[in-house]
Amino acid sequence: MNKIFRALNLVILMFLGLFSLSAASEFWNLEPGIIGARSAALGGADAALADEPAAIFYNPAGLGQIKKKCFAAGLYICSAKGAPVVPVVHETSPADPWGYYQNEYPWSEKIKGLDFIAGVFRWRNFTLAGGYSRPYRRIREYDTVLAWKDYSIPYKCNFQADRFTLSMAVSAKDKIYGGFAVHFYQAQIYNSDFSIDRRSYQYDSINIRRYLWVNWERSNLEATGSGLEIGLLAKPANDISLGFTLASAASLEGEELWDNYSYYAYNDTVGQDTLYSYSFWNQVELGWKLRLAAAFGDPKETCLLLSYMYQGGSDNGTIAYPMVYPGIYPSQLEFTTETSGLAAGIQIAARKDLLIRAGGSNTAGILKGSLGLGWQYKNMALDCAYRQVISSTKRYKSKEIFVSAGYSF
Repeated sequence: MNKIFRALNLVILMFLGLFSLSAASEFWNLEPGIIGARSAALGGADAALADEPAAIFYNPAGLGQIKKKCFAAGLYICSAKGAPVVPVVHETSPADPWGYYQNEYPWSEKIKGLDFIAGVFRWRNFTLAGGYSRPYRRIREYDTVLAWKDYSIPYKCNFQADRFTLSMAVSAKDKIYGGFAVHFYQAQIYNSDFSIDRRSYQYDSINIRRYLWVNWERSNLEATGSGLEIGLLAKPANDISLGFTLASAASLEGEELWDNYSYYAYNDTVGQDTLYSYSFWNQVELGWKLRLAAAFGDPKETCLLLSYMYQGGSDNGTIAYPMVYPGIYPSQLEFTTETSGLAAGIQIAARKDLLIRAGGSNTAGILKGSLGLGWQYKNMALDCAYRQVISSTKRYKSKEIFVSAGYSF
């Protein structure tokens, strides 16, 4: 019991550090989501454990700790809401009764489906694994407040990326583990933007001209690419584990299709409609990622976990943020720029086959907390987790549920 209370005190101190942490980064950066119910329950701080099939997605070196063939799968449910990011602009002068305005859009998203599938095969000191996951998932419906001629145009911004992973790990005397993973990405990005511009200007000393400009555009990009991740895991003592992972930047390329509709009229005359479509080759940049982690205690019973993450962006000069400005112009898209974060978690063995987990993380100014349970019976394992935003500098809210199951043979 003394060990448990000591671990709880450390977690409390860690959470105080999380609250005081101010990560210098953009709110809309797309950090890869947590994969697996156990990782979610521990706040994503379990890179130094990594003794489950889902480790293929966050520290491939940990696969070397798995002694049997096993299979695991998980489900994911998310409900989130976000406040506007772009400030509202109202410019209406007495000489311009039409005015010009730009509205900001709150958004909401609901996602559910397959979180991951992973299989592990052991041969001597080598472990081979393969799996599928969806680390990037953003399906955002914006609450449109603009309307034109009684029409309400949907304002959406979706980004999803499927990831297929092949991995291999090797162990040395059950003290040092090394591994690598090759990730293959298939991403889809969809944007739909709608705007209105009404303005008047002094044409000469007598006449004032007014114009109305309505613009609606949508884009769809399907891109593919690959990336490499390496991992190390060391056990300097029986109750201490240290983890390290480094994921390379990935460049996803594909053809983007655009449709654009515009309506232009001035002085209350009948306007002119224009509709055109075009396509071009585009890139999506996913930044490199470093993770350092430590675990103290028995990984099968009570243990304390700490983790630090740093994510770097690519070096391209043109950066666009489709999550903030959906109606972007053709350019290279950088979805991940420089950011960092801390995570902490604790696992307590309530009894031999039941584990209680809790964790928290602070990344990009968003503090999240989580709770979960782990149940083991013979060759079967069942994990569940609940995770939500506790505090956010951008009035962002989300609730997530994870359920994972595994079987070894």
